[in-house]
Amino acid sequence: MTMLLRIIGGTALLVAIVGARIFTSAQGENWVPQVQTFDGVEMVLVPSGCFMMGSSDAEIATLTEQRPNLAYAFRDAGPQTRMCFDEPFWIDKYLVTNAQFRQFHGVAGRDSYWTDDNRPREMISWFEARDFCGLREARLPSEAEWEYAARGPNSLAFPWGDTWNPDNAVWSI
Repeated sequence: MTMLLRIIGGTALLVAIVGARIFTSAQGENWVPQVQTFDGVEMVLVPSGCFMMGSSDAEIATLTEQRPNLAYAFRDAGPQTRMCFDEPFWIDKYLVTNAQFRQFHGVAGRDSYWTDDNRPREMISWFEARDFCGLREARLPSEAEWEYAARGPNSLAFPWGDTWNPDNAVWSI
């Protein structure tokens, strides 16, 4: 198994790519999410398929209108490019916790702000994240792999759809 790690806003997330059974986007709505535990880490299978990576000018305009204070976040979101994955891959269902970071003997130059075992591990650099992946026989994901896992085959702007809804956002952990 090969695994991936991505740092978002200082928080570690893990992704794994495996040579598993092939799922295609042709299965569409009939596809049922599959969850499996690897080395004590719960993961979800992301099926093979295609999506539109990035955002269209219209989508960027809409998102900027919906969230003007986040306009800077969308400025480099285009142009859109069709990306396809021939193989499925696994992604962690939850953020990497402090307990999991210790379980795999992760090393970081800075202490985590949160010390509780079940809190997400943060305050690690890209290099420390890469090294942590190696401890899990893993690698960092490409931008395309991460975005496909986040957007899905319908290229949604948000996990719940294309319209910003603050009630669906997690403002603190």
